Amino acid sequence: MVTPALRLVRILRRGGMGSIWVAERLPLKSQVAVKFMSPEFADDPGYVERFRREAVAAAQITSPHVAQVLDHGLTAEGMPYIAMELLRGEDLRARIRRLGRLPLGEVARIVTQAAKALGQAHRLGIIHRDIKPDNLFLTEVDGETFVKVLDFGIARRARDMRVTSTGNVVGTPLYMSPEQLISSKDLDSRADLWSLGVVAYHAITGQAPFFGDSLAALTLLVHTAKFKPPSSLRPEVPPALDDWMRRALQLDPTARFGSAKEMADALERALSPRRRGAEAWATTGDTGAESPITMRVPSAPETAVTRRHAAPAPSAFALAETDPCEADVPDRTTTVMMTTASRKKLRSPSVRLATAVALGVMLAGAGVLLGARYGAPVADGAALAAVA
Repeated sequence: MVTPALRLVRILRRGGMGSIWVAERLPLKSQVAVKFMSPEFADDPGYVERFRREAVAAAQITSPHVAQVLDHGLTAEGMPYIAMELLRGEDLRARIRRLGRLPLGEVARIVTQAAKALGQAHRLGIIHRDIKPDNLFLTEVDGETFVKVLDFGIARRARDMRVTSTGNVVGTPLYMSPEQLISSKDLDSRADLWSLGVVAYHAITGQAPFFGDSLAALTLLVHTAKFKPPSSLRPEVPPALDDWMRRALQLDPTARFGSAKEMADALERALSPRRRGAEAWATTGDTGAESPITMRVPSAPETAVTRRHAAPAPSAFALAETDPCEADVPDRTTTVMMTTASRKKLRSPSVRLATAVALGVMLAGAGVLLGARYGAPVADGAALAAVA
């Protein structure tokens, strides 16, 4: 028993930072998902706070496109848990891996629904900070794809980020905005919108707009703000969608869409079947697109820089036809400590680029090279839910 009202039924998946279970909610006899933190991390105040924040943030957002939190607290043994709705389906990462590039109409539905969830969060002052395909769960309602945004574990209120003294970079680098790659301080909702733009690019083209062999290379490339337009990788993409993508991925946050609603409305206009015909609207491309733009930096011998990468438990819960206990998807959420200079607020694109170059040199010299190529094909894993 988790509590007198929650009885565990079976395990769905176990990961490096915890486990998820199917549980029965008594006396209603309805099934829910329960997430537990691993005992290894239960004594770490930072992990416990992230776990608590995930529950509190998600519970405050009333959008149907956010996975519903039903309860959270401590078991009789003092173990943190979160009880959530049990979702059936797959995350966007799994769908792209299974199908390749998605139909443009489906991408529009996914982005629009995710934007609705983000819009509600942003109105409450909550910045997600880790929007990626893993955290967009696709279930089905009345035969139509229905998106649930997952994992508010690293979400923060904008006012809290402005007063904190830390210079940590927290999130998944491949989907981070230029400003978030420098520091997680002073972010606003436009950082989430950049990430959603990268997700849309990935779903449309089957690849990310930027990737490199290291975090330093990725940071440098993102700060050039140069990427191949989707139409160069998928001919049926209309010019209006290229324009939409250019605005979504502007280096200067003030040049991006001002809100999630504005972003979603602009995408709907760019992909309107009346403007471009139904054939391309329903077309799915293969995954054989040319490689995205990449940048490499010379590696250096590792110094005394330590990085801990655990494979966390999924942050949402689903029943899948595949074995839910398949190998974990590698953790791609990263925390990097920055120097004082790199934590200064970036006031213009030129300053950002100069800072990115300095940061790239610093990271390369420190040997902060990641084991996986950001943007390279991901390892197969269970089609269950996202890693945090």
